[in-house]
Amino acid sequence: MEIQTGTQIEVVVSEVFTPTMFYIQLVEDLDKLDSLMDEMNRFYSSYPQLEQLVISSEKLRVDQKVAVVWEDGCWYRGLVKRVMSVKQVEVDYMDYGSRTVTEKTALYNLEPQFCGLPRMPCTARLYVMQWNMAVSTRFSDLVVPSGERRMSRPGSFGWGTI
Repeated sequence: MEIQTGTQIEVVVSEVFTPTMFYIQLVEDLDKLDSLMDEMNRFYSSYPQLEQLVISSEKLRVDQKVAVVWEDGCWYRGLVKRVMSVKQVEVDYMDYGSRTVTEKTALYNLEPQFCGLPRMPCTARLYVMQWNMAVSTRFSDLVVPSGERRMSRPGSFGWGTI
């Protein structure tokens, strides 16, 4: 998605790596994502023999979609980005833009009913001729969470209008 300069849309900044590399989610899509996350958590948390869904190391591939648990104990859709070692992989939390290194044994088959929704975050960047404190402060003001808004999940920073 490309957003024209001067266009205002309501977004959640879900992950920031740098001011020139961060992820946003459209507020209009958040209800769909919340429903998917709720369904995933109900499914995987109550699956009677969860160990049957663990992906074996031999079958695990780069760019494979997986189900994975974040630090908050909730289930999310992940995408294997690269193999780090015999035991670990880097996983992209595909609906938030967050990344982490995790054990291969912590990755589960992403069941088909959770594959229909496209990847939710959009890559964003600030284009500024000269980066300074005023620009940095303005960016911070846009991503600081408002007390009236709910927070997104992994790596969430807050709400703003871009």
